[in-house]
This record gives sequence, structure tokens and C-alpha cells, in this order.
Amino acid sequence: ARKSLAARAAYIVSAMLVSLIVCYAAGTAWFTVFSGSSFQKALSLTVVPFIAGDIAKIVLCTVVTLSARERLKKAVKF
Repeated sequence: ARKSLAARAAYIVSAMLVSLIVCYAAGTAWFTVFSGSSFQKALSLTVVPFIAGDIAKIVLCTVVTLSARERLKKAVKF
């Protein structure tokens, strides 16, 4: 059964959000340990400034991925 466009988009976005959260967590933990900053200070320096840009990238990548997938299906017949 073929998934709907919304289901595929939700899968892609959720996968990217999970990976982004893992990166944020690792980076924030690293920064906290090596700088001696508090967790809140580390979040404000290493995560908060990048949230808007990262969300924009997730949206853009989702659109490009879904578009490329459809175009590749039409171009390559197996």
C-alpha cells in the first residue's frame, strides 16, 4: 500500500526532528562540560539561535525530498 503524501512528509519531518534533537543534546552536553556553563546558558548559546534556521532547513529538505522522489519515480522505471 502506498503512503499518502502527508504520511511520507510526517515521516521525513519526524526523522529529521529526532536527529536534530540528538545533535542539540550532544552539542549542549559537550558545551556544558567543556565550558563549565549552566545547562540553561548552554541552551541559550548553542540551541536557541539555530532553531528557526534548522526548522526552515527541515521544511526545505522535506519539500525537495518529496519532489525528487516523485520525479525519480517517473524518470527511472524498474
